[in-house]
Amino acid sequence: MTPSARPLVEIFTDGACRGNPGLGGWAALLRYEGIEKKINGAQADTTNNRMELTAAIESLRALKRPSAAGDHRMAAEVEKAELANERQHAC
Repeated sequence: MTPSARPLVEIFTDGACRGNPGLGGWAALLRYEGIEKKINGAQADTTNNRMELTAAIESLRALKRPSAAGDHRMAAEVEKAELANERQHAC
């Protein structure tokens, strides 16, 4: 199956941590053709970054077949980090 022929699954993720490190949790919403699936988890003694990434990783693991997946928040965060890195190196 070519990437363009794969079903599109929208993924919305978030992760957080109380303290850093501390108690953390993650959640994700997967949406495909109007059907939604929610997944979540928690971990003691973790970091915010780990929970953010865990949400994205577990979302991809939850896919039942090859799909084109898009995480709106992760894409925005990656873009923001890349811009910040470019600015830092431009100075």
